[in-house]
Order: sequence, then structure tokens, then C-alpha cells
Amino acid sequence: MSDDGGHECPTCEREFETRRGLGQHHASKHGESLREHESSGGHECPTCGEEFSSDRGMKTHHAQAHGESLALVTSKCENCGETYEEVESRAGIYCSVECRIEGQSDPMVTKTCQYCEEEFELKKYRAESDLAKYCGRSCAGKAKTGEEANRWEGGPPDEICEWCGKEFESTPGNPNRFCSLDCEGEWRSNSFKGENHPNWDSSKKIVDCEWCGNEFREQTGNPNRFCSRICKHEYQASPDGWTWKGGPQPYGEGWNDKKKAEVRSRDGHKCQSCGLSQESHLDQYDFKLHVHHITPARKFDNSEERNAMTNLVTLCIRCHNEWEQMAPLRPDTAEPTDD
Repeated sequence: MSDDGGHECPTCEREFETRRGLGQHHASKHGESLREHESSGGHECPTCGEEFSSDRGMKTHHAQAHGESLALVTSKCENCGETYEEVESRAGIYCSVECRIEGQSDPMVTKTCQYCEEEFELKKYRAESDLAKYCGRSCAGKAKTGEEANRWEGGPPDEICEWCGKEFESTPGNPNRFCSLDCEGEWRSNSFKGENHPNWDSSKKIVDCEWCGNEFREQTGNPNRFCSRICKHEYQASPDGWTWKGGPQPYGEGWNDKKKAEVRSRDGHKCQSCGLSQESHLDQYDFKLHVHHITPARKFDNSEERNAMTNLVTLCIRCHNEWEQMAPLRPDTAEPTDD
């Protein structure tokens, strides 16, 4: 501070009214803060001899006043060997990104396969491993046979197949009971049936199939009348079946697509039971409304009466199933049943 109460610049002796103004001036004009200048330890400019309180301030001064940067240092690239300049604070060991990638990546080395004698490349860090002796697993496997094999246990032991009795060589540490998958399959087919099966239940009864007469063991808690689904379906399709209604009946003359179209048109292309339209029926079921025989076709001997317009009605698939259950009655004329 000067005698008249002002603040004098310690470098150029210019006066300022406030210390804040002096600090801003010194930082912008002289390249260092006032605090750095006042701190101990000077840094002398190698060109003009001016001293600075910090190395950063001196280097900034040199670049601005003398036109040469002191922040750059010369280094040698560890990858390509070329010299390069870089800011000291950011100095590295590589001259470029490409050299850094090449320098940091693991180098490849060339070796000769001990089995096929072909040359191959592998990374340096794997060069001393056991696999580095061979160009691949194939050569390594072929080379390691007999006592050199990793799993050598004195040679493969001789086993006897439990099904065919043939001698075979088993894998050490994992003995097999059969010489092949075929023998194992035949053994399972013969052993896992009847009372020898793990799921055998002696409580199941042996009964006769009501259709073919063959004996079979029924399921526990779910007695069956038939030995298979084929027998069940054949029985249901026979006159003895509980769904038999006289078998299929041909509708005869007068039953065709034209007649169906006339019935649908007469009924306004709507189900006459629930009102579902033809368009909605196509969207839901992907086919047109059904045409139903109110009185079953088997009740008629005359095809003209059977396929008369008065005996036909348009129904959706759901209502058709309901009407079939109560034919020849209509749902709105069906007699109530006693509770």
C-alpha cells in the first residue's frame, strides 16, 4: 500500500484505489495472481531474468512476452520410437492414439505346433501355457494319447454289457453298463414294463374292453370301459353308442347353397334366436351363419318336406347347438321340465 492510501502494483508500480482492482490488473497484465506474486520462492524468466512467484506465472509470461512456450517437453514414443512435443502436464509415453492402442494391446507371437509342425500365432501372454504347444485342440487331443492323456488311468477297463454280454472298453471314471445305446434301449424296453416298471401299481384291476374284449389294467380312481380312445370312438359311432341318433342322414334334393342363401336372406342375415348378425358371426367364427332343420331330417322320408323353407331357420353356431339338443322343439316352444 502506498503512502497516500492507494494500492501500488509490485511489478509495474501502477496505483489502484482498491486491492481488488490491483489483483485483477496483476493477473491479466502480468500473468499471475497477486497472492502468487507475494508468496515466497521466486521463478526467474530464463530470457529476461524477471522473477515470478510461481512456475506457472513465469511460463505464462514467457509465452506472452517472448513468444515461446516453456510448457512443452520433448518425449520419445515407446511404440514407434519417434520424438514428439507435448505439454508437460499431459506428457505421456505414446505420440498418438494409434501408438497407444498398439502399445497397450498384447502382441502376437509365432510358434510351431508340436504335432502337425505348422506355424501359428497366439497372444504373448498365452505363449507359455500348455495349449501353446499345439495349434488347436484337435492337435492337442491327438498328441495326448495313452499315458500322456489328461485322464490316463492305466488304460480303459474291460466291461461286460448287461444286455448282450459283449465285452467293451469303458470310459475311466465313468463306467457304462451297456456297450451301446441300442442295448440300453432294449434293456429298458424289456425291464420297465408290467410289474418291473417303477410306476407299477398293484391295486389296479384288470378288466375287459367293452368294444374289442381285450384285457387292460384300468387307472386307479378313474375306471375305464375301453382299452383305448380308438375303441371308445368306434363304440360311440355304433348303434350301441350313447350318442347314436340313427347315423348320418343325407338331406337329399333341395339342400344346396342356393337354398341356404335364400333362408339367410329371408331371416335378414341374423340368428333367429339371439340376433347375432352374419358380419359378426364371420368376425368371431370365420364362417357364415348355420341353416338348421327345425324338425330333424331323419324324421322325414320326403326330401321336399325335409328341406322346405318352413322347416329351415338361420342360427348362429351357439344357438344351433342348443336347438339340436331339444329338436324337434324350438327353444321358445319347449315344454318346461319339472324341478
